[in-house]
Amino acid sequence: MRALRIITAAVLIAGVVYVSFDFWAPEPAKFLIRTDPIDSADLIVVLAGDGSGRRVQEGLRLLQAGIAPRMLVNGSFSLYEARECDLGRAYAVARGGDPEAIEAFCMDADSTQDESRILDQELRSRDVAHAIIVTSDFHTARAGRIFHKSTSGDVRYSFAASPTPGFDPNSWWRSRPGREIVVIEWIKTLNSWLEQPD
Repeated sequence: MRALRIITAAVLIAGVVYVSFDFWAPEPAKFLIRTDPIDSADLIVVLAGDGSGRRVQEGLRLLQAGIAPRMLVNGSFSLYEARECDLGRAYAVARGGDPEAIEAFCMDADSTQDESRILDQELRSRDVAHAIIVTSDFHTARAGRIFHKSTSGDVRYSFAASPTPGFDPNSWWRSRPGREIVVIEWIKTLNSWLEQPD
């Protein structure tokens, strides 16, 4: 009799999870996204790590809309002896960006935390009061938490999301890119929570 009750409860729970799946399944992906109001700033900063150019495109859109007068294109790795920051700047200029307003900012960093500290130091030296950080939509929440935790507080950071093909937070589980993005970003999010402050 007890075994029957356990089986019945398990079937009922599984049924509720299945029937309500479309209601709660988007939440793990939505948690990864931060949406800030975008107002005028001193500088736009495009974070490294997007070889597709979508982050640069979003930064360029904001620059051309007059949100800020200048844009830094960040980058840390090299590909065939070409630095990511230089490639990103050239990409923006080739798409109509003003070469006088777009600067490559190369750095030696291998994490968002490293980027945040190096950028914060650089922006403070430039007397930047407000910067808009452009990154992939699924990376905005983690980047926001890291910048909040790892920077001086002297610069106000807002976050602008560049859309990622194959990633729809309302149906991420239906595509392989969506599943990979959510799983990997959650691993990185958990890792960032476990990191000890310096």
